[in-house]
Amino acid sequence: MSWGSDTSGADSFGFNSFSMSMGSGLNSTRHSQRLPSELRKDFTESMIKQLLEQMEDIDEVGYHFRGTFHRTLHTIAYSRIFSSFVLGVVMLNILTISLETSSYLTIHYGAWFDMMDAIYLAIYTVEFLLKIGATPIAYWKSGFNLFDFFVLIISYVQFAIEVFYSGSLSNVTYIRLIRAARAFRALRTVSFIPSLQTLVKAVLHTLFAVLNLAFLILLLDYVFAIAGYYIFGEIDTGDETNHFASLAGAFVVLFGFITAESWQNFVAILEDTSSVSGLWLPRIFAVLVIFIGHFICTNLFIGVVLQNLDEATLEAKAKQYLKRQSQNGKKKERLSRQQARQLKKLMSVAQGAQVTVDDVIKKVVGHLRHEDMVPITELSCDLSWVQSFLHTLELEEMAMFQVQQLQFELSDVLCEMAEQRLQQSIAHYHQGF
Repeated sequence: MSWGSDTSGADSFGFNSFSMSMGSGLNSTRHSQRLPSELRKDFTESMIKQLLEQMEDIDEVGYHFRGTFHRTLHTIAYSRIFSSFVLGVVMLNILTISLETSSYLTIHYGAWFDMMDAIYLAIYTVEFLLKIGATPIAYWKSGFNLFDFFVLIISYVQFAIEVFYSGSLSNVTYIRLIRAARAFRALRTVSFIPSLQTLVKAVLHTLFAVLNLAFLILLLDYVFAIAGYYIFGEIDTGDETNHFASLAGAFVVLFGFITAESWQNFVAILEDTSSVSGLWLPRIFAVLVIFIGHFICTNLFIGVVLQNLDEATLEAKAKQYLKRQSQNGKKKERLSRQQARQLKKLMSVAQGAQVTVDDVIKKVVGHLRHEDMVPITELSCDLSWVQSFLHTLELEEMAMFQVQQLQFELSDVLCEMAEQRLQQSIAHYHQGF
């Protein structure tokens, strides 16, 4: 068929990002245009190879790059190698901060610690500049990036104070607080570990979700505190903090009941010193507080945490899935545009040429890539179609073989019938004489 004879095939071109877009104007009535048997294996292996390389050869198109420099900046800033390097620096910084807690090491190696801190700060600054240059707007939309920026600002404030102010600053309270804030650098590891990010998000969601539960516990504590004040307020427990003589002391006692810590000793004191309530009332009071405050409210809190953790995990998986779907869709669009250009170029070169499927396969087998196009007029050949096509050819060969065997048998039968008729004719001829 002629490649340039039907340009409408480009309009009906179907593309699948996981398939090889190739085909020809195969006429179903022309059985001579078939895939040669000796090329099937090589052709299938070539298809599988290009399908595996197809997604790797395409650049990320989820972000619009302004040029080669911007693309390079984005590749470096968000590469696994660079992220692993920064994570290693953070872990080393944690070790250095831990060593600075030793007075002996600080006195003898203080200059070395200052130099290492300056190196860490320089690396964090380079990371910040790379990410800002790669994604100047998207960087500020991430809460983890904002936390990293906060830690960087605190580090620069400490560095500026130590450089521009002399004297013994170690005794100044706010300087010691700023130095203590360096411990937040350890939390930067969360920015590099997705599973930790999911856990942190779940904890943050839990903090907002348990406010109602905390308010309920506070109301229950208030009810039991007032009840304990009027029932056990006159009992002298011998402890200035654990007693029901005041509302504040009652809250302290109830907190011990809810956490199930040392409540047995306090109930024993109430039983020994209580002359009005007897032995049963302190025990009933303790059982009610522990059952409602400890078993019910505490388990509700744990349930809320687990539920939020599960929801955060599902949300993270859903976002990752949608991100992959969006990237794959954009890759499909880009490949479609590239292949449309290749199709136009190919059709302009091959106009008027008579090419069969055999010629196409022989030409492209072993060299076909995702950007190489063979125009389609009547059918589209993805991987599933080619496999079905090869299987159909095998069935056709088997059917042809069976037809040939049947033809041989028919020929033998016809030969036998011809011999019998010939013998009968000869016999009649002799009888006539």
